[in-house]
Amino acid sequence: MYTIEFQKRGLPYAYILIILLRDNKPRETIYVDKITSTEIPDPVIDPLLYSVVVSNIIYRKYSEYNPKAIYI
Repeated sequence: MYTIEFQKRGLPYAYILIILLRDNKPRETIYVDKITSTEIPDPVIDPLLYSVVVSNIIYRKYSEYNPKAIYI
């Protein structure tokens, strides 16, 4: 199951749900971290795409705006 949203500046963002067999489901965060990933474009190879991603997709820490916010 998936859905694609377009953020404020028109960039797409995908939410994907993959259901695994019971024995294959990750039970701890360390296992989730091993099977999920994200990539930031290389600034040398594609400087325009890199600047778009860094300025529009990467979120700042909440603590910059709200010191009481929890940020993990």
